[in-house]
Amino acid sequence: FFLGEGELKKAKKIHRDNSKLIYFPFCIDTNFWTRDIEVNQEAKSNDVIFVGNDGNRDIETLIKIAKNLPEINFIFVSEHKALKELQLPNVQIFNGSWANELLTDTELKALYKSSKLTIIPLLNSTQPSGQSVALQSMAVGTPVMITKTDGFWDINEFRDNEDVFFVLNNDISSWEEKIKNTLSNKKLMSYVSINSKEKIINNYNLDKFSEKLFSYI
Repeated sequence: FFLGEGELKKAKKIHRDNSKLIYFPFCIDTNFWTRDIEVNQEAKSNDVIFVGNDGNRDIETLIKIAKNLPEINFIFVSEHKALKELQLPNVQIFNGSWANELLTDTELKALYKSSKLTIIPLLNSTQPSGQSVALQSMAVGTPVMITKTDGFWDINEFRDNEDVFFVLNNDISSWEEKIKNTLSNKKLMSYVSINSKEKIINNYNLDKFSEKLFSYI
């Protein structure tokens, strides 16, 4: 079972019989992540949220983005050591990780819903990263901006400015420009929010995963 197309490509190079390789897209519990009352974009109190701890997150780029955009309010949900001493007036930091359960899923969902945009700067890798965060955020209606890496899952299913906002590299100016332009375009934000939420509910829910799994058992 492979969580992303990048890992599937690597596996195909190793295994002689590719017919034995089965790709299962990563799925989430959309019953949990999509329920509750919808939050209007105008009513959201925070501009941007970042969530994550794994080694492929580009924390250096994240910090530079926050420093260079003092007019934007950020929420960081992470235990990354580089963020522990960070003190910026426009950044609120929540310690949180899946392993330590310092922040419940209900609390995390509330943070997604309070934010207008989720950003996921990544180091380039063939390993998928930020996948669960992206799917959770999209499911609650908060659009995602993410680095377009070699390991992005289902690259043919997600279109820039349609279902997701792709940043082609981690050049700071590219991130800053795209964040500012996206936040200022309310019509586009609403459009991508609706599209991405529908895509996750229809294609990346646990029922779909179970159906595919049972078909092979």
